[in-house]
Amino acid sequence: MDVPEEHEAIVHTNDEALSCRIALDMSGMFPDPFARLFQRHVHYEPTSPLILRASTEPVQVVTLGAGFDTRWHRLYDQLANVTRYLEIDFREVVHKKQRILGQQMPSQDPRYAMAAFDMEQDDQALLEFLQINSLSLGVKTIFIAECFLMYLGQLRVQRLLTTLSMHFPIGSQVILYDAAFIENDRFSSFMVENFARRNIRLDPFWVLSPEQICNVWAPVWTTLDLQNMSNLEQSPYLTEDDKLILRTRSILDEYEEWALVSSHYYLAILNKQ
Repeated sequence: MDVPEEHEAIVHTNDEALSCRIALDMSGMFPDPFARLFQRHVHYEPTSPLILRASTEPVQVVTLGAGFDTRWHRLYDQLANVTRYLEIDFREVVHKKQRILGQQMPSQDPRYAMAAFDMEQDDQALLEFLQINSLSLGVKTIFIAECFLMYLGQLRVQRLLTTLSMHFPIGSQVILYDAAFIENDRFSSFMVENFARRNIRLDPFWVLSPEQICNVWAPVWTTLDLQNMSNLEQSPYLTEDDKLILRTRSILDEYEEWALVSSHYYLAILNKQ
């Protein structure tokens, strides 16, 4: 399916994220055999990434801007408590993913679905879309937005987070993983310039620190956990095995380079309690 010009730059970032997952799979650090299914269908250059943990009670999972994410397939044996797993992206991305995975999915489990929706649409349309796709507004839900919200404007994101907080029950979460822009920082300036070269114009709101951004969101959610990726080893969301992997396997040849890159990304978890 041809990609509309207005979607092309953002859709291409999905292909680049795939590069990281293929590289980690090939290194044995983060096995993901499903990522390799997409390898022949996109242009990619080898590279490197991280994220997620939940609980044992019934829960729904919604991935916003899912791209070629393969969590459902990789973690299938650990998702017995998930009553619905819904991936959302542009129509052209969803169709391409369905075509590539085809019958190679480990399970045709009816709990899982991919569906097309443009997140620029209003929140009433989103709520109707979620319910049409068998998502219950009465069940605790985890929303994952991995390097996605930055492509939306500030007001759109605020309305989205407010709507999710209002319509989903206590215990629901939004898990965010995004770039952290630092004022008067050359690396941050380079990231903004890199987006601009790809014809992706960021809302000026995103060129704030994670603390400033999350302070805007915090009032509509009960609690906020904010973790800079450079301090990931201290994260309460990692198991001891995860921390051991971080300590013993180098993602990049130079630790300083890894520290620089990771310090410009953050993990934020918004909780409704």
